[in-house]
Amino acid sequence: MNSPLTEKGREYASLLGKSLESIPFRTIYSSPSGRAVQTAKLIRSDRNIPMALEEQLKEIHLGDWEGKTKEDIRELNWEDYENFW
Repeated sequence: MNSPLTEKGREYASLLGKSLESIPFRTIYSSPSGRAVQTAKLIRSDRNIPMALEEQLKEIHLGDWEGKTKEDIRELNWEDYENFW
């Protein structure tokens, strides 16, 4: 699902950006999902680094498993869970 970035996610992305600010990245690659783009922008901060949005980085759709924990999925259908992992 294309869920929004949480407050904790924003905080962690900003902290990661601060810890990476001395690295001279030439480009930031991101999934086009809103959460991923927001994370990339927070990591980039005010640095002038181009961003490339790549469809191939999008998450896969998990059908009935969307929004469920691994434990929920295992309980729902153990055999499918084992085959997937």
